[in-house]
Amino acid sequence: HHQEKKLTPEVRGVLDKAAAYNDYIGFRANLARILGRQVSGTEDDFSPDKYVFAALMAKKTNTPDLVQKIDQLLEQVRPVIERNQGKGEHIVHGDYSPKNLFLGDGLASDKFIGLDFEWAGISQNEVLAAAYDFGNMRIRAWNNPVFQEALDKEMIASYAREGREEEGRVIVALGTLRSSLNLASYFEHNPKNFETEAEIKLRVGTERDLLKPFEMLQSSNTTS
Repeated sequence: HHQEKKLTPEVRGVLDKAAAYNDYIGFRANLARILGRQVSGTEDDFSPDKYVFAALMAKKTNTPDLVQKIDQLLEQVRPVIERNQGKGEHIVHGDYSPKNLFLGDGLASDKFIGLDFEWAGISQNEVLAAAYDFGNMRIRAWNNPVFQEALDKEMIASYAREGREEEGRVIVALGTLRSSLNLASYFEHNPKNFETEAEIKLRVGTERDLLKPFEMLQSSNTTS
């Protein structure tokens, strides 16, 4: 994502241009669609009458004002997003995960190989492009919290080395928020005793991660 190379018209023409990673308005609308999904809930919260996903997550995270907090977070980071708008063209993998990358011949290799570009896209905003793929990578590593934490720290550190720590923090916060909301919504459709142990662990961990972006930005000097 962190590049300004010009793409040929042919390549540009076949790449997706999803609103979720092209500008602030599109990203915000994407989160609103996720929050507005209809879900049945899980375990004791299961109901065939359905819930609005946002209301169920507010209950499960004990955060009655969850939607308002998300709105406030987005407004807080909006200046960072908008100052990076229209600066170069940034490739979005679209399905970034541990299983879709290789590191050459081993961990010491400098060769980075990405796989499965079926959902590849292009963005005019580096922060949103990186947040989209970072979030997918992070959530797919749900069974390795140590790796997730290392990923968070390295993303922030990589931008800090360029004097852009604020961008790094926003990428981690937005990526974690969107991916956690998106995946959590798919797990809220199982009555009690219908989930496997692995599914329960993933769902509970994903719900817990929903609050991390607020803690992260609250403890930093990110634009308010």
